[in-house]
Amino acid sequence: MRTRTLASLTLLASVGLTGCELIASVDHDLITGQGGGVAGAGGGTGGTPVTGGMGGGTGGTPATGGMGGGTGGTGGEGGAPLKPDGAPCTAAGECENGNCDTIGDGTKMCCDVDCSGTCQSCAAADTGGTNGTCADITTGTDPKADCNAATCNGDDLTPAESCDAGAFVAPADVDCVAYSCDTTASPDACFTTCTAHANCASGNYCVGIDSPPTLGTTPNTCTAKKAAADACNQNIECISGTCTANLCI
Repeated sequence: MRTRTLASLTLLASVGLTGCELIASVDHDLITGQGGGVAGAGGGTGGTPVTGGMGGGTGGTPATGGMGGGTGGTGGEGGAPLKPDGAPCTAAGECENGNCDTIGDGTKMCCDVDCSGTCQSCAAADTGGTNGTCADITTGTDPKADCNAATCNGDDLTPAESCDAGAFVAPADVDCVAYSCDTTASPDACFTTCTAHANCASGNYCVGIDSPPTLGTTPNTCTAKKAAADACNQNIECISGTCTANLCI
């Protein structure tokens, strides 16, 4: 049997040459085939569902002698449609106009424009207008609690502010008259009855408390302190602070 070698050598003698040329020729039948190139990368990742998925990526280009490219990726799922003005929302990205603002009941609503300003709302219940349309809150109200609450100012009360034409306004202080202002109330308010002398404004006392009871017409009401020679049961009843033999001195 004839033995085959990796390269067949042929010695050619050329007339007139001083030597010989050795020419190597490759026998391709005897060379082991090389593996194909690495398969192309997989397709691209699908897009974000909010904006709708992008199409899958293109398969990889086959290397010479290699396998085919990878399969394209699957596109992402399409997102939910954006909400119109007036629809409930939790974030601006849900709304067509990109505005999701708090309204008077504490929830949020898609608005036609940014409606986060003081005394503004896009809820019809707050403005008397149309849901989804930003407008000034109804005058004299404060559904979003934008304004300052009522506060005591000594024996006077500074009432709660309210909205008026897109801004808040503060009414004049209220005189609690014979009563003091109750800072334990929520919000602050004038006392309207008394169970202690401290519930009364300076120069007044609470009728019907203590023993014997302080004198006066109506129990548990604040009344002005008395001048000298007026009848009394307690020193607190007298302007002078002294009640002797049931008379203020």
